Amino acid sequence: MNANVWHAPTSNEKMNWGKAEAEDWYRMGLNEYVNKTESVEFKTAADSSNVIVKLKSYMTFPRTSDYILNEFEYIFTNKGEVTIKHKMTPLGYFDVEWLPCIGLAMKVPDSYQTIKWYGRGPYENYNDRRTGSKIGIYTAQIDQVQNPYTEPQDYGNYSGVKWVEIKNQKGSGIKISVEKEIDFSAVPFYNLDRSRYTYQLLQDDFSRVKINYAASGVGDTPNPTMPQYRVYPQVHSNTITISLLD
Repeated sequence: MNANVWHAPTSNEKMNWGKAEAEDWYRMGLNEYVNKTESVEFKTAADSSNVIVKLKSYMTFPRTSDYILNEFEYIFTNKGEVTIKHKMTPLGYFDVEWLPCIGLAMKVPDSYQTIKWYGRGPYENYNDRRTGSKIGIYTAQIDQVQNPYTEPQDYGNYSGVKWVEIKNQKGSGIKISVEKEIDFSAVPFYNLDRSRYTYQLLQDDFSRVKINYAASGVGDTPNPTMPQYRVYPQVHSNTITISLLD
């Protein structure tokens, strides 16, 4: 699980409706970010009920001096749970209109196909396109959550999510609960941002999961995302608890 600010640009972000935001992202190397660990501290509770790990890392980009400070606090309990307190602080000029998203990204084995969430659904939705997506509990299969976009791009986002389960056929897996609502997505492809046509999409043994503290909207042709639905380079934080499902 790593800090993340990238998603495969949508058609609106790649088209020049006055400005193509994705051009700025590629120019600074937003898609080539690297997370570098700066320090790690360990502490055990007096009653040995949990272990606390504090980690500080920096997200850097190849063609700019801007960076993001990540501060993690992991609390491992003897109940098999881990709580993650995470704060992301962008530092620098960030010469972009806005960011695609900000939060965490991870990979899960592709045998864990079932996702169940409490949030908006049942179909994909974004912060500027979710009025018709009612809040409820929904279930889907990762490899079936596909939208027929002619050109590959970010898809399958669910907003207003308070918890999500990722399970295999036996019902084993993990449950991710959050303090503040997130945008969540899980896709089977690893090259969405490097494909021009759908037949070029590739899969491996993992699904790509994003836990976004904030995700920019998609706008509308030929209008870019409205300011109130953009993710700006400012401080974002959340508290996440991951527990096992048997």
